[in-house]
Amino acid sequence: MSGAVWCELELHRAAQSFDEPSTGSAVEDKVLGPLLANLSAQKAQRATWAYAALAGLVTISVTHQRVIQTPWNRWVSILLAVAAVFLVETLHGADYFDRRLAFLLFQGGLQEGDFEGLSAVLQVQLRCLYIAALLLGAFVLSFVAAIVSGQARFEEGGKS
Repeated sequence: MSGAVWCELELHRAAQSFDEPSTGSAVEDKVLGPLLANLSAQKAQRATWAYAALAGLVTISVTHQRVIQTPWNRWVSILLAVAAVFLVETLHGADYFDRRLAFLLFQGGLQEGDFEGLSAVLQVQLRCLYIAALLLGAFVLSFVAAIVSGQARFEEGGKS
């Protein structure tokens, strides 16, 4: 739960610049197109990774609970839950980016100062994704440790 709070606070802090008036000169269309394409591609790739990780997380949790039992099943399930929160916040960051970009484009274009807020949201999105990846990595390591140490029990068909 604290992961969600942290990400929300970071996204809110990044989005505070959204309330400030745009500064700088207007960004030329020849620069704006490739720049927005690059930023949008980054946002989309991270969101795709988050969706894929969430789907994998469901598969992992079912396998972990029903097929392979470890002495610390309940404790490492917390890692999966917190990772899921950070993945959802990664998707939330993508939504922040899209909504702000749409607003700016409907206002008549972007100015140089607008990119600070957009970049800050993408940085928070990336940090949330990295934290989720670290948590999932810790889960996998605990899983491997149980198998290597001989503390894992394998059940056929999900039954003992």
